[in-house]
Amino acid sequence: MLTKFNFRSFEFRKMTLEEFLSLPKQCRYSFVIEFGEFLSSRKLDGEGVAKLFWLEAFYAEMYFEAGKDLPSELRAFEATKGLIPYLREIDIKDVYK
Repeated sequence: MLTKFNFRSFEFRKMTLEEFLSLPKQCRYSFVIEFGEFLSSRKLDGEGVAKLFWLEAFYAEMYFEAGKDLPSELRAFEATKGLIPYLREIDIKDVYK
């Protein structure tokens, strides 16, 4: 079960990555689900899926084990380098026709 948290102090401005990382783990999950903009998902080696969210000031990637509704892990980052696994999945060959 995800933890309920009062995010009112962050509603009218962007939360920084540092503020986000200072939240308790379960609150980070809740914050991503409530305020994150879903961008993409990718299959993980073995079973499971990673879902990418944008939170204005940073990205968050939530990992889900196969058959589970709740995330098992979360990674947050600012650098676009973390988007590479998702960019590799985009097929742009039709753009060059």
